[in-house]
Amino acid sequence: MEWWDLFPRYKVNHLQHSFSDHCPVVVDTFGDKDMQGGVKQWHFRFDANWILSDEVEERLKQEWNSNSLDVLEKLEKVGSNLSIWAKDEKRRKDQRRKELNERLLEMGASEISNGVLEKITEIKLDLNIEADKEELYWEQRARVNWLRMGDRNTAFFHKSATHRRRKNMIKGMENEAGELINDEHEITVLATKYFKDLFSSKPVKSHDRLFESFLPCITNEHNSILMQEFKEEEVVKAIKSIAPLKASGQDGFPTIFYQKYWHIVGEGVSKYCLNILNGRRNVEEINNTNIVLVYRFRQVLDLCIEDTQGAFVPRRQITDNILIAYEVLHSFKKKRCLKASL
Repeated sequence: MEWWDLFPRYKVNHLQHSFSDHCPVVVDTFGDKDMQGGVKQWHFRFDANWILSDEVEERLKQEWNSNSLDVLEKLEKVGSNLSIWAKDEKRRKDQRRKELNERLLEMGASEISNGVLEKITEIKLDLNIEADKEELYWEQRARVNWLRMGDRNTAFFHKSATHRRRKNMIKGMENEAGELINDEHEITVLATKYFKDLFSSKPVKSHDRLFESFLPCITNEHNSILMQEFKEEEVVKAIKSIAPLKASGQDGFPTIFYQKYWHIVGEGVSKYCLNILNGRRNVEEINNTNIVLVYRFRQVLDLCIEDTQGAFVPRRQITDNILIAYEVLHSFKKKRCLKASL
């Protein structure tokens, strides 16, 4: 393991020198400990490697069907139950891996025979299963979507997750006066004020004359499709279309949880989503969860976006337009008739 993986929060300080012409350098391996704000608040997170355990499904069935609570309350109870199970499971897993490695060393020192080779194969198979769980654990935290198959990538995922965590850490912010703020409380106040100002409405002049020149692109037929009540099939389609390991919301359950255990939670989640999508419940209560369904508008999205638009279109990026513009200008420079106009 490399040094910056062992000390991801290191900080280098250059001290003032006295008589020497060199500044003393101090490397603090826990340089950001003051940025952690004391005891970090714990939030439940469903680990993707839990789906490899049959016990999780049994616990989920028992908890989900044992009461008539609301979906959000059920998810909260399931999360609490799985958190307790996960702590015990981690201890059992560590102990099991230790025992398997000891048995493998013991078998390796034994006299070679068919029985010994068979036992070694079984032990290695069990160790591979444990390695699969660990790889899935780090893959979920690495947020790497382009890597699918290959050899053991646990070390790669671990580095990706560490790099992502280090990159996402806010060490300081600059206020309007250009001053660097390092205190965590002041950073929170500054960020809150910034986004409040950003998303607050301000008085604007009427743009009625501007909108008069726009022609409607959505017909009455399209509008009737958009205004239809949502159906369960649309909810299922939306859930299946989301990448399994996308970051979860405040409830702590990623998409892979719903996809894997849809036969258990599907009916309740579908009814809950449909009640909100069809206006029978308030959407505010799930604004901080990971259930977000904006799928139907894709049916008419092509009608609302020009061919020259580079954003909000699958497999198309804004940078594509920049590259095309650069190539067009480059081709103009090569043509004599167009060179003068440039």
